[in-house]
Amino acid sequence: MDVCETDRMRVYLPATSSDLVDDRPPLTSGFTAVVPASATGEEAEVLEDAAQTEAGLASLLRLREATGTQARRRIILAADANDTSVAVLDPADATSPIAEVAPGQLSWTDVVAILVDDADAEPAVSRVLEAEDQDQADLAVAELWEHALGWYDITERSLLLSPREDLD
Repeated sequence: MDVCETDRMRVYLPATSSDLVDDRPPLTSGFTAVVPASATGEEAEVLEDAAQTEAGLASLLRLREATGTQARRRIILAADANDTSVAVLDPADATSPIAEVAPGQLSWTDVVAILVDDADAEPAVSRVLEAEDQDQADLAVAELWEHALGWYDITERSLLLSPREDLD
């Protein structure tokens, strides 16, 4: 397992609504963009968006496997991590500038933002989760991508927890 050589990296962790009430962020693999030093701001944004997309897909898998009541929404935690708390499992290469990051010992103080679907995306998330074959899943995911994730600062986490019926 290669350890990322940079001091800090933005890691996108897939989550479920029940993860938001836990004492620590979920211990799950995440994704990070490997942004070349020569990249423009726009190119870096595109790579970050691709890492968020991977985490969004992984959040759907976590949601499908989850037990108990969960909000039918993609939830992604954006955390700033260092190489002592996470390690790169699948380094980016010439074909993909996105790297998979091993589960790390992160705390809520490492999380800077929470990205969450709004309530209007729940039917589309349900269609993804209930797809019976790959064609149905592909169509449902394409429809879901029409819904933008809402961005919440970590200081707003309590707002996402308080009205649990909004997320459950």
